[in-house]
Amino acid sequence: GARAAENALIRAFAAACSEAGVPHGRAQEGVTVHSLRHTGATRAIAAGHSLRAVQLLGGWSDIRSVMRYTHPADRELAAAAESI
Repeated sequence: GARAAENALIRAFAAACSEAGVPHGRAQEGVTVHSLRHTGATRAIAAGHSLRAVQLLGGWSDIRSVMRYTHPADRELAAAAESI
């Protein structure tokens, strides 16, 4: 079922991280599937995609959730400040 598929995905992710030599899991202070959602949302917004598009792709129920997952880079903040 869905739970077995989720567990298989988690195991595959852990194996890929191990093979690449990337620390994974919260205990290792490494990358997690959850952190990939932050990265994906942040990069999609930086690439110019709308919050609504990112919301739909990520499966978030509302825009506020998307906002918690996005993290603008310092250069984006500086560019925004200079444009004012």
